[in-house]
Amino acid sequence: NNPGNERRPKVVYRNRWWVCFVFSLTAVLQAGSWNFYGPINGDTLTEIYGWSTNFQSELPNSANFVFCTLVVPAAVWVDGKGVRVPFLVVCAAMLLCTGLRCLCPLVSEAAFEVISTASMLANGVAGTGTTFCPPVISAVWFPVQERNLATAIMATANYVGIGAGFLTGFAVPSLRNTTTDTTDTADISAAAVAAASGQDALRALNSTYYLCAGLMVVVTVAAVVNFPSRPPSAANVSSTTQKTGVKQGFVLLLRHGRFWFLCACMAVPLGVYSGWLLVLNDNLAAYHLSQAEASSLGVVCSVAGAVAGVSSGALCDRFPGRLKEMVMLLYTLASLAFLWLTLICLKVVPTSDVSVYAAGVVGGFCLNATYPLFFELCVENTYPIGEGSTAGLLTWSQGIIQTIFLAILQDNAAGTSWINWTVTMSPLAAAVCLFFFTARYDRLNMDQLHETEPADTNIDR
Repeated sequence: NNPGNERRPKVVYRNRWWVCFVFSLTAVLQAGSWNFYGPINGDTLTEIYGWSTNFQSELPNSANFVFCTLVVPAAVWVDGKGVRVPFLVVCAAMLLCTGLRCLCPLVSEAAFEVISTASMLANGVAGTGTTFCPPVISAVWFPVQERNLATAIMATANYVGIGAGFLTGFAVPSLRNTTTDTTDTADISAAAVAAASGQDALRALNSTYYLCAGLMVVVTVAAVVNFPSRPPSAANVSSTTQKTGVKQGFVLLLRHGRFWFLCACMAVPLGVYSGWLLVLNDNLAAYHLSQAEASSLGVVCSVAGAVAGVSSGALCDRFPGRLKEMVMLLYTLASLAFLWLTLICLKVVPTSDVSVYAAGVVGGFCLNATYPLFFELCVENTYPIGEGSTAGLLTWSQGIIQTIFLAILQDNAAGTSWINWTVTMSPLAAAVCLFFFTARYDRLNMDQLHETEPADTNIDR
């Protein structure tokens, strides 16, 4: 412990919201670039780029492979050296990711296939930082009464990005819809044939590449100018307390039964759900939903989840020590919502646009809301091990589940009927497991014990 920091107000800097904003915007761009091609139906990508179905499935998984390989070393690096330098590496990787895609008009289809793979590999490098850093940043920059909210804002930025990625489903014309919605192909006009050739789709994709690259340049400049690792003075007591050494903490985590229990309860439902979102278009096509309808559902699920994550973080700040109970409730509601969506797809219950979107909104709202809560719950139960190592292993586990999920999808013999049932049952199973888990809040107790006065919140630095 650091007795010199006990029982005295902590200094909070307005710059904390700038750091939160820059990080969140980077996370949005990273997740949106990862989910860039998923909302576009396979026929369109085959027509304009010549990509096979297997390549389209392997492309996002290449980013997952890099992510799962590097996230744990990156987390240990952050715990030992701070956030600034690793975050600048994230920005550089995203510049490479978005910049490579801008080469599309200049190279052949075969060359762009290689470039797209390299772009996704760079995206995986960037994802190592945008996924696990939220609790690290909130722990050093934000006071106790804002910590859950800050983690929620930065963590759910990932889902905002996934939702933004679904906008490509609207921006890029669907060749599948152009060809299959016409009953008499002999009556297709020359203008319709020209639209179906893929030129409109290619122009829309190129414009989006340039937009993403331009935004990433602006964010990188902002990060270089002002993105410190920590404030000049601590925002809470626990951030000044002596943490377990980086190597020792990592070894302790590997043998930490409580951590791995929580890890499984988060990784399986959220890893399956994020994989489900990525293949939402092709999955729902089997139930005769169009690319635009699937993209709309993906957007509302992701946006609803982001709103829920921020709301749940703010609520947990108001009622500290109730993270487990809130996660259980959200998991149960998510299972019920996705069960309703599954029955709609199977036409067991009456189908309508309203019911599809309602089920997607409720399911996305509840499941995504648990993402930042699990970060805080795991950090509380592993304290005083560093937040970076804990969050890094947590996101690594989720990435492994997502990679397995997407790998199974590459096996055409597996079909798609199991996908919706998996995303339905996994949150319910995790909620039952959490019922038997006794949560601890060691970090929260430390802060509440020693902070007897409110923090000074008007420091312009």
